[in-house]
Amino acid sequence: MTQLGLNLGHPDHWQELRELVRQAVAAISLKEIAYRCDSSPSALADAIAERDRKGLRAEHLVAILHAAPESSRQAILEAIVAPLGYKVERVAPLKPEEENRLIRAFLEKNAPGLLPALTKELGR
Repeated sequence: MTQLGLNLGHPDHWQELRELVRQAVAAISLKEIAYRCDSSPSALADAIAERDRKGLRAEHLVAILHAAPESSRQAILEAIVAPLGYKVERVAPLKPEEENRLIRAFLEKNAPGLLPALTKELGR
């Protein structure tokens, strides 16, 4: 099952993406990814290699991205979005104080009546 629709920038885009996925799976282990996808290792290997009319599913890709080392994750995401003109940028997680400030601002704007009750319940 050749992915002809993914020929976005050059003819080998899909093959390069599959190679990055294969490298990431090799770094993690085929069994681990198959377990995370509730699949058999042989079915996952067939999907990555596109054997027996099987193809890589979004479920596989998400599990691989979650388990992959940061460098592999970055390379896979860049290979997906670069031909579309996007860049991958890792966003730092919010500190608890920042998250609370954003939640408070959201509540003040969208649910002003809820904020005093929530503050009273929390004892602040």
